[in-house]
Amino acid sequence: MLLNKDQISFMAYSAIIHGKNLSFWWGEVKDPAERLKISEKIFDHETGESVLNMMKLIMLEPYQFTGIDIYSQKLIPPLLDQFEQQGTPEVTTNALALLDTLMPQPEDWQPYSISIDTDQKLAALSLADEPFSERAARLIGKLKSQAAVEWILGEIKTDRAEFAYQALASIRQTAGSLPENVTFGDRARSWLTIASQQLFRDRRALGRLYLFASLGVGLGLAFHVFWSTRLPSWMDTTRILNTVGSMIIFGPLIGAGLFATRLIVQRLKVMRRAPRTILAILLGLSLIHISEPTRPY
Repeated sequence: MLLNKDQISFMAYSAIIHGKNLSFWWGEVKDPAERLKISEKIFDHETGESVLNMMKLIMLEPYQFTGIDIYSQKLIPPLLDQFEQQGTPEVTTNALALLDTLMPQPEDWQPYSISIDTDQKLAALSLADEPFSERAARLIGKLKSQAAVEWILGEIKTDRAEFAYQALASIRQTAGSLPENVTFGDRARSWLTIASQQLFRDRRALGRLYLFASLGVGLGLAFHVFWSTRLPSWMDTTRILNTVGSMIIFGPLIGAGLFATRLIVQRLKVMRRAPRTILAILLGLSLIHISEPTRPY
């Protein structure tokens, strides 16, 4: 028995609610307008697992509807309402991922992306002390919404200033810039936040790299000092003390210079290649030069 359009839509709606045969019944709904109608109905009237199922189906085919205007006018507002109605991290994370997939990135900053109220909701999410806050900030950077950035700037004078600067840093990383109304001080603070994140992420790995650099330099110096020191006795106390002292004292100093040079060149992507290379060389040489006055060779 063949089902008509309304019956297929009803079966698709029921499949989404109950989590059964989702892909099959969603695939039977061929008309993009009908799919949009089902999506709106799910977001408006359902909660929990039904909403997540709907999000997953849309994520499988993010361009299945006809144009961004349909999204912004019909689908996105009820989708964002799910943030406030349910407030679960899983729903919020999935909804943000869905919006990131659906929305195009404009070339320049614009007064607002979806609407001022909606953009401000995204800004509030970017300052939440939740795992999805960075995703919300990066979405703002992709949408290049001045309204959202202005809302975040207003929070800098509150007790949430740290979260605000973190959000600005994520926005700048995604968009490549900040709106013109952001002050030099706030730009500098966001730049420093990005630099700190890039340089000091995965601190355990950094510790291992520095240890290996210091150990390598120390062993090299020890070998050089031991074989180049001219003394009558092969195992003279002076030779041994100079060898051990060079490894313990100058290994970490020179290793720090080499480590810093490599760290800046490889990680400090917030700077252009030429300036960061120059900075890395100058800092590395400065750290190595510290050991110059007392180096025993």
